[in-house]
This record gives sequence, C-alpha cells and structure tokens, in this order.
Amino acid sequence: MKRLLIIMLFLLLALTGCAGTEKYNPTTDFVLTTNNFCEALRWKDFFGASRYVVPAAQEEFLAQFEEDPDLFVVDSRVKKIDLEKKENGAEVVYEMEYYHLPSSRVRTWTWTQEWILIREKTLKQGVWLIEKAPPEVPWKK
Repeated sequence: MKRLLIIMLFLLLALTGCAGTEKYNPTTDFVLTTNNFCEALRWKDFFGASRYVVPAAQEEFLAQFEEDPDLFVVDSRVKKIDLEKKENGAEVVYEMEYYHLPSSRVRTWTWTQEWILIREKTLKQGVWLIEKAPPEVPWKK
C-alpha cells in the first residue's frame, strides 16, 4: 500500500511538472487580442478597447470614441492581418460598420493599425498594443 502511494505521488509530481512546458505562441495570443479589441468596440466598450492602445495614445483614442448616444456599431472586425510586416509587430486592417443618427445609412470605417509586441521584464510573454490612436473618425467631422 505504501509503495502504491509513493508511485502515485511520483506520477502526480511528474505530470504537474510537464504542465508549464508549453511554448508561448505570440501569433495565437495576437489573434485572441485583436478579437477582444473588436468585441470591445462592437459593444461600445470604448474604455475596454483603449486598453489595447499604448498608454501614450489612450487619451487621444478615448477622445475619438467618447460616449455618443447617436453612434450605433453594426459590426466590428479584422479584415487582414500581416504579421510579417516587421519584427515584433503586425499590420491590421480593422473595419467597423456603423450608423450615426439621424441617418440610418450603414457606413464602413477602415483603420489600418500598427500593433507592437511589448516585452518587459515583468511580462514574460509580452503584450500586444496598437501604436497610435486612430485618425479622426468620420462621425466627428
């Protein structure tokens, strides 16, 4: 009985030791991050979406997307991802379909984003962020 308990304990330790050996894949993380960004904008969670912008540009981002009761987002999606554009970076073509009252016409706004992978000592795997705030959004013009 004692031997069986020792063998089971050894197997448990061996299995838990293998759990953390999976290699980090920044591409998989990037796709998840861009999906989360799109969902935040889709549901008008502009503060949540601002978390995906570098801190220096967050205020400018929020000024573009401040609460507007006349803005309705119909769809929010990534049209294209180019992870080979530069090292530790990606170019993303983002598209939003929206309408802005009093018009009920659905319009499309496209934003070409430059994402960067920021790796710091405290962040082993890094974090993907958009380098710059968007150009002026059309419903503000």
